[in-house]
Amino acid sequence: MVTTQITEITASIDAIAARTDSAGAAVSPDWAAEERRMDHELQVVGILKPTDAYQVVAGASATMNIVVGSGTAKTDLAFVQGDIGGQGKYLVRFDEVDKTIALDAADPSDPRIDEVYLVVYDNIYDSTSRSLPRFVVRKGDAAASPSLPGADAAWEAFLLLSEITIPAAAADILAATLVDKRVTGGVDHGEAAGLADDDHTQYHTDARAVTWHDADDHSNLEESKEFSELGILVTKNGTSRWYPRFNIAITDVSISVSVAPTGAAVVVDVNKNAVTVFTTQSKRPSIAAAAFFDVSDVPDITALTGDTDYITVDIDQVGSTIAGEDLVVSIGYKRT
Repeated sequence: MVTTQITEITASIDAIAARTDSAGAAVSPDWAAEERRMDHELQVVGILKPTDAYQVVAGASATMNIVVGSGTAKTDLAFVQGDIGGQGKYLVRFDEVDKTIALDAADPSDPRIDEVYLVVYDNIYDSTSRSLPRFVVRKGDAAASPSLPGADAAWEAFLLLSEITIPAAAADILAATLVDKRVTGGVDHGEAAGLADDDHTQYHTDARAVTWHDADDHSNLEESKEFSELGILVTKNGTSRWYPRFNIAITDVSISVSVAPTGAAVVVDVNKNAVTVFTTQSKRPSIAAAAFFDVSDVPDITALTGDTDYITVDIDQVGSTIAGEDLVVSIGYKRT
């Protein structure tokens, strides 16, 4: 008989608040949550970063152990899709270095296949009386030709991480018996562009793309360039450079976080050729403690020459108690 083994883990999760209460009545809008909801909807479910996030590997020899995780605390990020209407996606960060899970002993006569899942339990949707993510092993039935156990029908939000074949009478887990089933997540460019799917050939045939490339006057079109810093924020001088391909004028800089800072504000600076564009430093975008978003005044330096000038972004200050997490910096500009 297929069985389910739940392993508690330490994790953080960004789940968007409901738009209605339990009776279906509208609740007051949470605009910070709405911005995060929009960001979530532009993401494809799966592993975000690093490339070995939520990997499943064999544990110590002569044991039935597996180890889940990249080996670095608070770096494994994934989007998990909820299956119920309105449930949306969950951004899940694994806060431990890794997690060792002991699988059940092998059957003496027949092989079986186990599956390892990242499951988000959410009592609002699945009535499990649980919350937060878990690692869950589904133990398959031993048989001469074993079948996959599959996900539990009660789950509403989960990612398959690995399939593990357990040979008959096996004394340990071998790397060759693990099949990586993780999928890569990230931004869905088709959704972001308003296209029907993520087929990039549409960029060449979609009428909106043709109109865009044929237009001669971009001066009134507001555009933006985004920088992001996932995870817990720390102060740093940015090294990633953006060279615009055309002359531009910066209009403003907006910043947002998924976890609000406390104790102090998150302050960001933008540099042109390694010199701040905010000569008046009080104009820099600054997310106040317990807030999620801010937009700057018009910078003192706005003009950039295409293919010559470059932009970098610094994190000048973070929260002193809770630093803040998952920063997105959006530099608004117009072509000149």
